[in-house]
Amino acid sequence: MAGLVAKGYGEALFEIGLECNKLDQFKQECHVVLSTMTPELAKVLNHPKVRKQEKKELLEKIYGKDIDHLLLNYMKYMIDKNRFVKFKDAVEEFEALYNNHFHIAVAYVASAVELDENEKKRVSEMLEQKMNQKVECRWSVDKALLAGLRIKINDQILDNSAANRLARLREEVVNTALQ
Repeated sequence: MAGLVAKGYGEALFEIGLECNKLDQFKQECHVVLSTMTPELAKVLNHPKVRKQEKKELLEKIYGKDIDHLLLNYMKYMIDKNRFVKFKDAVEEFEALYNNHFHIAVAYVASAVELDENEKKRVSEMLEQKMNQKVECRWSVDKALLAGLRIKINDQILDNSAANRLARLREEVVNTALQ
């Protein structure tokens, strides 16, 4: 049921943004809210013993000058309905709808070491050519890869990591030895 709640709220935010021509603004402002919301603040906003009015005043004080009033009212509505705990999930649903609407694929790119901006740009451009659409990359470092990249985009996994190549080589050696 929790997935359905977040889905409904994410769809509502998307529809509001679409109707008011504020999709890009909402996406950016949701990232601001999520990146600045500390675990302590989230705990207060979701605590059942803190009055709803206090929670909404806190949201107003913290975000009132930085985000659109429609997004702020959306967040307050979630407080009123005791659903703010699902805000992050609702934003993820909103982003999925946003990406679908604008034909953006999301790629999860893991590398053995941190890539510099030029390397990230080259990987992004290569993925956009391969997918023939705009690609938004989410970068991470996974030292277990040893070298190379592992990319998950849509339902595809592209793995040219050294760890994967070693695993394939090990498999070939074992298969050859068994024959």
